[in-house]
Amino acid sequence: MPTWDGWIIQFLNRAHILNTPPVQTFMREWAAHDNNPCRNAPIVLSAFVSGATRCGATVTDFGFTYKYPSHDAAAHAFQIEIHNTRAKALLDVLNSGNPFQVPSRDAAVSVLKHWGSPAFAAWYQNANSDGTTGGGKGGGGKSSRTHSGWTDLRRSVNKHLPATLRTSQHNVHAALRSLSHARKVKL
Repeated sequence: MPTWDGWIIQFLNRAHILNTPPVQTFMREWAAHDNNPCRNAPIVLSAFVSGATRCGATVTDFGFTYKYPSHDAAAHAFQIEIHNTRAKALLDVLNSGNPFQVPSRDAAVSVLKHWGSPAFAAWYQNANSDGTTGGGKGGGGKSSRTHSGWTDLRRSVNKHLPATLRTSQHNVHAALRSLSHARKVKL
């Protein structure tokens, strides 16, 4: 089912989950692997909210799958479901800031299977530490991080360094002006 722009941020904000690029990658891949046919539900959701109606076969241990009357209703359902005690391991992984660099994914993978997302659970279990599955296209999982680091360095040098130098120069001139008006001490 196609998703709407901004659904990831809407879901994360509604559920009070740390919003980082790796968490967004996790959510995007989750929706891509779930391929959920239910309206306004980019991932399989089984929490009932007002106006929700059953959708298709039940594929989750958490309950029935639902379609939702609005994007906000789906985000509310995600909030309810992710804060369920059975989903604590998944919530902890998401709130780590990088679900691909946690010591163990086993508990979160188990939650995803019970959630009704076995295809995504398998993908997540095998994903690299940067949220990719690698493959035969050459390069490892580190090249994208390297390019990101280079971009960050260039941005810092081109944007932040000149502003910092201007501020420093302004402070030096202000200190020199202040010293020129001070009383001179003779030795």
